[in-house]
Amino acid sequence: MIWRLIILLPSEYRAFKFDGDRSNLGSRKRELKKMFNRFGKTCVVIAMCMGWSAHAEDESPREVIKIVGEVCVSCHGQDGNAMLMGAPKLGGQKADYLVKALMDYQSGARNNAIMSAFSGGLSTAEMKALGKYFEGQSSTLSVPR
Repeated sequence: MIWRLIILLPSEYRAFKFDGDRSNLGSRKRELKKMFNRFGKTCVVIAMCMGWSAHAEDESPREVIKIVGEVCVSCHGQDGNAMLMGAPKLGGQKADYLVKALMDYQSGARNNAIMSAFSGGLSTAEMKALGKYFEGQSSTLSVPR
């Protein structure tokens, strides 16, 4: 099995192939095992990182869109540009500002019964994801002249 794997590895690793000299065969095998262990561990780490990044990219947008569709859309609209009087427009706002506002509603530093109830069920990661989502939306705010 080891000899089959050597053929698949780059040429620098093929130097470990048996050349007829049995005097240092044990040390060569140990060195080869160490090399395969390092190679295997590196492959596992790379695969895990790729899996985590794909998982994070796939899961976050759906979570945010689900939260916006279930909670935010009724007052602020899908894109954060509220049409109701008294509901602030969130589209185009800075993510840090929105996260701070949600945290203030959750802690009670800001008073609004509706927002306090909604923000109470959000985690910090969800608040940050919502902030990024609404920051990426276009704003319909205008300054009267």
